[in-house]
Amino acid sequence: MVADIRLGVNRNLMRLSPSFFEDNSPKEISSRMTADTAIVEQVVGTTVSVALRNVIMAIGGTIGTNAGGIRVCCYGMTRRQVVGVEAVLPDGSVVSHLGGLLKDNTGYDLAGLMVGSEGTLGVVTAARLALHRPPRASAVALVGVRDAAQALEIVAGAVPDGSRLLAAEIVDAPLLRVICEHASLPWPLPTGPAHVMVIETESPAPGEVALVLPDDLDVVVAVDAANRARFWDYRDRAGEAVTAFGITHRFDVTVPHGEWDAFVADATRRLEVVDDVAHVFSFGHLADGNIHFEVIGPAADDERVDEIVLRCVADHGGSISAEHGVGRAKAPYLHYTRSPAEIAAMRAVKQAFDPHGLFNPGALLA
Repeated sequence: MVADIRLGVNRNLMRLSPSFFEDNSPKEISSRMTADTAIVEQVVGTTVSVALRNVIMAIGGTIGTNAGGIRVCCYGMTRRQVVGVEAVLPDGSVVSHLGGLLKDNTGYDLAGLMVGSEGTLGVVTAARLALHRPPRASAVALVGVRDAAQALEIVAGAVPDGSRLLAAEIVDAPLLRVICEHASLPWPLPTGPAHVMVIETESPAPGEVALVLPDDLDVVVAVDAANRARFWDYRDRAGEAVTAFGITHRFDVTVPHGEWDAFVADATRRLEVVDDVAHVFSFGHLADGNIHFEVIGPAADDERVDEIVLRCVADHGGSISAEHGVGRAKAPYLHYTRSPAEIAAMRAVKQAFDPHGLFNPGALLA
């Protein structure tokens, strides 16, 4: 690119009249060509390098935490997308299995072992990923519901034959009010339901709607790109709205579908023993049981909140981490939802790969 710039400048100089060179020193022109293009080379080279590094780190972090998101109900977690990996192990050896064969039953699934290991077993340096065709078109609906149970009933019958569910999210009314105020958004529905569900399905063609909803619901539907994006703001702005609202204890947990409402009510009740709890918000990925549970008020280092909420998750048959890993913060609570035998097996795997505890010490296994 730099060579092309210099060549273009040189061609332009050749077209200039002799009087230009009487007023401008050829020596200065040559110096500027060299210096300025060098600056361009440095800036562009650094920008591209940083961008490439960030992409690689994002993919590696996604694999390391087996991350999810709003499309898990359609495509599955990261583990489902990883066909093969290359990784550097703690002893310096490199394991690589990137063939991408549809059927390959030749021993342990090393790629699967690396996914969700949070960098405790190896550093992923390459990955082969499965790709999916994007939806032909889609429709997004905002639906007023009384609770998560009703929302799940609606989702179960919402997708007609030939379509597929792309996302089903839910936001409680107190949080929705905070989002609307923070993002300067109008209240999305004519009434004020307890919860608002965002549901997206694939459409057969742009402008068409493949979505079956009961007639007695409070619903608005968008098929064009601008309104779909506007509808998603009511869910996508949740994290920033909560952060702006105050100091937050954030929980990314999973419970069985039938336990969503019971867990939120139970955890909120149990938190009454913590005097300075000001607000409790819930939202998340309804279709896969992943709740983002936000507690506003207590100091960030108040461990009582973590113990109460994560114990409540366990009591409702859930997982203390849904899509962002265990890390160091949740490692002391891993035994809430994993058995002693499971944790012992994990420690044995860690010991086999990293006997000296070099990689990401303290993460996942306290």
